[in-house]
Amino acid sequence: GINAEYMGFIIWISMDKQEIIEVINKMAIYLDSQKWEEMKDCFIEEVEYDYSQIFDLPAAKVNTAEWINTFWKEGLKKWTFLMHFLSNFEVNVVGDKADAKCYVNCLHVLNGFPGGDRLTVYGQYELKLIKTPKGWKLCYMKVIGKYSEGNLKLAEISGHKKQQFQFIN
Repeated sequence: GINAEYMGFIIWISMDKQEIIEVINKMAIYLDSQKWEEMKDCFIEEVEYDYSQIFDLPAAKVNTAEWINTFWKEGLKKWTFLMHFLSNFEVNVVGDKADAKCYVNCLHVLNGFPGGDRLTVYGQYELKLIKTPKGWKLCYMKVIGKYSEGNLKLAEISGHKKQQFQFIN
């Protein structure tokens, strides 16, 4: 039979995976609801991000509070509505470090915009997390764009690269 120590290890890994998925989901929920202080709790103090595939920004390591305040808070305030849908999570835990991937589908709405008020971007997040005394925290975030639809002129106000708005292999 299966020994108790092995079963305890399996349960521990499953709990960690669930906590990691919860942190990732909270990050998206706080982003969409503009709960910036709560969002900071999802990350360590300095985070590496790579949005270079969909924005004209180089990958960088930045202070989390500054990144949230400049990139997200300022960059997203023009939208009437945002909603990130996350799914198909894959999580691998090794000790106090984890790698995670998930699909992301983000609806952007700007009411009254000429030509249509919606833009939807589909892609994937690649994430790294570390376990801290306060739980799992994101330390790396990469966005890979796959496809976009809707009013592509909305891409210009969001700063997305033009080539993002087609099928990407």
